[in-house]
Amino acid sequence: MPALDGLIGQIESLTAATDLQAAAQCFLQALRPFGANGLGARAYRMPEGPIESEGIWKAGGAVAVHWPDRWADAPGFRYICLEENPLLNALKEQRSFFRYSDLAPHDRHGTYWEAFSEGRIGEGIGIVSYRPGRRVASLAVTFERLQLSPAELAGVRLAGTILIERVADLHHEPTPPPRLTKREYDCLAYVAAGKSDWDISVILKLSQATVRFHVDNARRKLDAATRAHAVARAMSLGLI
Repeated sequence: MPALDGLIGQIESLTAATDLQAAAQCFLQALRPFGANGLGARAYRMPEGPIESEGIWKAGGAVAVHWPDRWADAPGFRYICLEENPLLNALKEQRSFFRYSDLAPHDRHGTYWEAFSEGRIGEGIGIVSYRPGRRVASLAVTFERLQLSPAELAGVRLAGTILIERVADLHHEPTPPPRLTKREYDCLAYVAAGKSDWDISVILKLSQATVRFHVDNARRKLDAATRAHAVARAMSLGLI
């Protein structure tokens, strides 16, 4: 899968990025072979009170956008941002990854998707990082059509999570990285290399239950929702 190899090859540059605009543009170019036609990355502090479109819109923060031509000037753009935005449910439910159609099924949100069609957008994915103090970093990637294999979607999700964790690190107040034990580090590093719990147990001469224990400890220390999220956060922090 040459396109997937090219995307994974961007991970090192994403973890080293010091400029949000350049990193976002580089990532979008890597996603073009998968049909991506737009990207928005943002780091901000979620306002107090109910999660509503206008409050999120006005929260400001660091922003990098590369939308389809003239999409941001189209009437539908403000509609999906301020009038009908079911994607806000992802923030309310603290989802770390979602497809737009998961939260806005086409059969119940026809007008919403008509507005998206002004930008030749037929689907999108969202990736969100939640930090203490209501700090949020989010990534939106839009597609004319989303036709990815499970392996490709997993690759896009991993690379996107690494990018958004880097955005969070660049634009939020720095906090000391967590300290992993040697076993936690070893187990998580092997997870990053694609090894199963059984593989790791054989390599390290541990039981699978012990491997899961160390990986879960690392995940909790990294404040990550899943093992893949833990790998992405550890890579963005330079821990593995």
